[in-house]
This record gives sequence, C-alpha cells and structure tokens, in this order.
Amino acid sequence: MLVTPREESTFYHACIEVDGKSIGTGADQLPILDFVKLIYSGFEDRFVAKVIPTKAEEKTEPMSYYADTDNDGLANDAAAVEIERAYKMLQQEGPGNGQCTAWTDFFYEVCKVHGGGIPIKTIRIDPANSGENSFTMKNIIWNSPETQSTTNSNYPYERNVDFSERFPFFPIGLPGQGRVGGLSTSDPPKNFGNHSLARLDQTLFDPSYGTPPITPLYLENELKIYEDTYVELYGLKVLNSNNSAEPFRKNNSVTTTESLPEIKETVSRN
Repeated sequence: MLVTPREESTFYHACIEVDGKSIGTGADQLPILDFVKLIYSGFEDRFVAKVIPTKAEEKTEPMSYYADTDNDGLANDAAAVEIERAYKMLQQEGPGNGQCTAWTDFFYEVCKVHGGGIPIKTIRIDPANSGENSFTMKNIIWNSPETQSTTNSNYPYERNVDFSERFPFFPIGLPGQGRVGGLSTSDPPKNFGNHSLARLDQTLFDPSYGTPPITPLYLENELKIYEDTYVELYGLKVLNSNNSAEPFRKNNSVTTTESLPEIKETVSRN
C-alpha cells in the first residue's frame, strides 16, 4: 500500500509518543485519557513538523499556528486563515501553517489512527452571552494608568486605544505552534469570533497553542477553567455613525463550583 506524505506525518505523530503502549486495563496498558495525553505531549513542545518521506523523522522546521510569513514581526493572519483543515496544512508547500481548526483537526486524526475506541471530539467555542461576538486571548498590554475610552460602562475598553494586542517582534501572549527557540518572534492573532478545541470526556485539549490539557477537579467546569486561564476580554459588536466599533469588557474570572462559563461549545466532529 502506498502511503502519502500526509498519511505518513499523521501516523508518525500518532505513534511517536506511545510506541510500545496500548489502551486497556492490563498491567502494561494505559487508560484512554492517559494514552491520549501522552499523544498530546508531542504537541506541547510546539514543535510538530511534517515527516521526511520514507525516513520516519521530522523535518527541521515545525508547522505553525499563524506564522510570521513575511518577516515583519507580526503573524500573517491571512496566510493561515484559509487553512482550516489538517489535509490542507499537511499538503502545503513548506513547513505548513494553519488556523485553529486545522490544528484541532490534525490532533483528532492523529488520535483516530488508533481506532474508534478513542471517543475524542472537536468542538467550537463561542461567547455565550447574547450580543457578544468575540473574545481576546491572553496576554494584552493595558495603558498605564488604565483608561476606559467608551461610553458603555459594561464594555468600557477600545482596542488600540485602551489596550494593544500585539507588537512587532515582541511576543507577549500565548506562543502557539511553531514558536520555539529563535522562532518566537510574534504572537498569533488574539481576537477571535470562535476557537477550536478537542474534547475527550471532560478534558479539553488546545492543539493550536499546545497548552496543557485541562481536566476539572470535583464539580469544576472545564470550559470555565479554560476561559479563566486563557481568555482576557469579550467583545460586543455595536453599530455607530462610523460604521462599527467593538467595545470590550474583561473576563469575569471569579471561579467557583457554581460558576457558569462565558463560552459555549458546539461539536464539530465526533
């Protein structure tokens, strides 16, 4: 059987971290969640590269989540936004550069190499509150002293007036895939209408950023933990005489066992 470079890369990342291991209850076997976390550990170093054909080893440059493709110190958002599925990222010329759905899709397909017994899903998260249509990932830089430029007391902050999301050649937030060593020159974009994650039961994985898995403790809500860990602002779309503006509020990061998440999820792939 002829194996394509895309399939070879998928098989490689499905097996490299779990070589010689299997799922089960035997003495030398792992529970499903531990097995998947071990696979995901290969994403946490943010160096996930395509495989050199027939060599069973990774290329020297990793795939990226919103890479700086024009060397201006800022992620080139347009270069990644059309790459929404894993096969597109793996078939690109060069290292490969995709958005969050491509990375989550890739992790899903890597897990599914081991069969249907791994009940992993991909999910899309959106703001849960009515009227809000975006969220901003950490970290941003606030004015000092802090300013509030809008007339909306509930959404007092304006982008590029009260805070800045990114600076050229100055990483300040979550690094994202492909940002390792000397490659860490830019942040991914921070403001999104939605974001893609993987879910295995109550554990959340974020392959595009390579952040640690989130597994809730007793009575905690994993979506609430995720947003309090990684989401800084929520945006409200408001029309005005200048066409549009998007005021923001801070994430309500007070977490108790009764706290409801300010994001909601929709299953993308079972």
